[in-house]
Amino acid sequence: MARAPRSRTSGAIDRVVVSPDVPSPAAPPRAPYDLHLDGRYVFPASPEHVWATMNRVEEFPNWWGWLKDYRVDGGLTPGGKLHGFVVPPVHYTFLVTINIHEVEPARHISAHLTGDLDGRASVDLRDHPDGCDLTIRWAVEMRKPSLRLASHLCKPVIVWAHDHVIDIAANRFRDAL
Repeated sequence: MARAPRSRTSGAIDRVVVSPDVPSPAAPPRAPYDLHLDGRYVFPASPEHVWATMNRVEEFPNWWGWLKDYRVDGGLTPGGKLHGFVVPPVHYTFLVTINIHEVEPARHISAHLTGDLDGRASVDLRDHPDGCDLTIRWAVEMRKPSLRLASHLCKPVIVWAHDHVIDIAANRFRDAL
């Protein structure tokens, strides 16, 4: 189900486009246990400043209380890995490793998520009149059996939790800038 873009109240990020439940037109049909994100956020800082903040990977658990048992192996560099246990606002948890593949500093990251989620992700940063236009995309499959079952039974709750965690993450990141 597509959702209209939302504008945020003053002081918050302008979430230009978010469509975790709508694949891109070229995407193949999805199973009920797939999640997609195509989010665009405008931050009030240059891409270089946003990049420098993103590279403070050791601070992620301070920004995002739902990220537990977190460790970094190499950071945001090709071959780097970010490992964590995610505890969202509904009763499901998952382990994920973000395996960094390509990095163009202050411009692009591509990664592969493994663990209880499996799929590809990318982050793109571009200049914007108000600072930095950050686009984050992912297409992941929920691999954990309990997540698959929950998705079959109550996909709207899973999508709501996904959106809620993304909103929190984007706003806490903005606060860290």
